[in-house]
Amino acid sequence: MSDKLRLDSWEVKRAIQLFDALQRSYMGLPSEVVAFSTCAYLVHKYDNNRDYHPQTKQEDRDYFLETCRKDFGISHDWFESVYGKVSHKIRNGEINIQRHDDYEVDTHAEQSWRTRNNDEGGWL
Repeated sequence: MSDKLRLDSWEVKRAIQLFDALQRSYMGLPSEVVAFSTCAYLVHKYDNNRDYHPQTKQEDRDYFLETCRKDFGISHDWFESVYGKVSHKIRNGEINIQRHDDYEVDTHAEQSWRTRNNDEGGWL
């Protein structure tokens, strides 16, 4: 989807992070619609040269997002509804963002990937 939408690499990373944090199983919505709405939210919020919000005039909407929405068979009304839910959860902090390091390890994990050998004063 990110290739069709022509997202920058940082937008892709942020979209994945938000998409994973939205806990879609509790939303009762198809993942494709949530993913698309998440990408649209990021484009609207952070990209000054592109705009894709449900209230944006049709002629001013980003071409790539509009084409992708139609290709996925998402009606504008459905997009507007899901976009509202996604943006509400993100703005109000109702998401559970997992923080990972470069090795995709949760940085808040309780246990280190290595343990200390207290008898010898070194790492195991």
